[in-house]
Amino acid sequence: MKKTILLGVAAISIALVSWTSIEMSKDSSTTYKLNNEATKLTWTGKYVSDGHTHTGTVNVSKGELVVLANNSVTGTFTIDMNSIVCSDLPEAKKGYLVGHLTGEDFFNSKKYNEVLVKVNGMTENEIQATLTIMGKEISAKMPVKFNKTANSLEAKGTFEIDFSSLEMPGTKASKGKPENERTDAKIAFDLNLAMKS
Repeated sequence: MKKTILLGVAAISIALVSWTSIEMSKDSSTTYKLNNEATKLTWTGKYVSDGHTHTGTVNVSKGELVVLANNSVTGTFTIDMNSIVCSDLPEAKKGYLVGHLTGEDFFNSKKYNEVLVKVNGMTENEIQATLTIMGKEISAKMPVKFNKTANSLEAKGTFEIDFSSLEMPGTKASKGKPENERTDAKIAFDLNLAMKS
């Protein structure tokens, strides 16, 4: 069985929620545009039987966030699934792993080239979200902390998302193999989302 890593991603699409940690003028709103160069989403996946890992990145391709006068928030962000990169393998092996991750055993990015996430609730320390990925929805909780300056907004956090419900072939053991001879469907993420007004 090929020892490959499931890449899970989250693109953030934030519905109206209370965000009391960001104080705005009572008679104005602020729109933050995605800062692509400063934004980074890192993934780390593992193989169940021996725990070996691989890591890489995927691009947040577009988005904006609007903080309204009443401190509620709305916004949309998109992840480009065709931008998946592996960062911990020699050049000769990176292409094979990325090809496998973007193929039909995993995310099938030729058919599903974007991932969206709708946030159902938000506190100063956590985002509760629904991810839309490969035509299905997954609930997720993402611990994130925010930092605001005069003309920028940053969200940082590390979290894990379980993609078991997608039932991707790459997360199942091959016929005749032990159950743990597979890629783990639980993926760890490190998000640094940068925005500017």
